[in-house]
Amino acid sequence: MRKIVAYIGSRRGESSNTYKFAKSVLDFVSANCDSTYEIIRPEDFLINECEGCQVCFREGYCIKDDDIKLIKNKLLGADFIVLASPVYVHNISGDLKVLIDRLGYWTHLLKLAGKGSAVLTTNMSNGHNTALNYLEMVLTSLGSQVVTKYNASSHYPNQLNDEKWIKASSNIIGYSIIDSLEHGVKSTQKLESLFLTLKEMMIKYREYKINYGEWSYWNDMGYFDCENFSELLELQNRSACK
Repeated sequence: MRKIVAYIGSRRGESSNTYKFAKSVLDFVSANCDSTYEIIRPEDFLINECEGCQVCFREGYCIKDDDIKLIKNKLLGADFIVLASPVYVHNISGDLKVLIDRLGYWTHLLKLAGKGSAVLTTNMSNGHNTALNYLEMVLTSLGSQVVTKYNASSHYPNQLNDEKWIKASSNIIGYSIIDSLEHGVKSTQKLESLFLTLKEMMIKYREYKINYGEWSYWNDMGYFDCENFSELLELQNRSACK
C-alpha cells in the first residue's frame, strides 16, 4: 500500500481551510487508489527555528534535538508528499517556512528523489502564485517531481464554500497524485538542470575537502556515477529491487 504524507502549515486544526482542502483531495485518492495518508500539523510537533550554524552542510546532519527527526522519517518513508499552506502576505505560513529551513541541506542531497509531490494553498483572493511557485521550487530542489499545484480561494472567488468546485478540483488533483503513485515519477528539465549543478558543486567540495557530509553522501549513494537525474532514478529503482 502506498503512503502519502501531507504537511499542513496551519494551526487552526480541522477548522483550517487548508486542512479541509487537503483532506478532500487525500480522501479522494485513498478511495480510488491502494493508498493511505497521514496529515502532519505544526501544533503536534516541536520544530525549532534554524540558527544558520551550517553544521548540516559540513557534516550532513542537523544537531538540533527536537521533533524534526520524526518529520524527516515520515517524509522519507512516504511514496508521495503534499505541502499545503494558507497564504500569508503573498507567501507560505511561518510554520511551513521553519520546516523548510530545517530541511535546507536536503536540497544538496536530493533526499526526496524518486518521490512525487503536490502543492496546495488556500487564500482569500490573491498572493497564491508566489506561494505555489515557491513550494514547487522547494520540492524540486529536494529532488521530487511536482505533479500538480492548486489554490482554493475563500472569498474572491468563493471556491472553498462551493461543494461542486471542491469535489471537481479534488478529483483533478487526486488523479494527478494517483497517476504518480501507480506509474512512478519521471525526470523533468528542472530536475536534470538541478542535478548537473549539484554534481559540479559536489565535485568541487570533494576536491577542496569541504562540506564532507554532503559529498560523502553523494559518494555513498553512488550519485557521482550518474550522468544525469534520470540515471539517478534508475539507480534508486535497482536498489529498491534488491
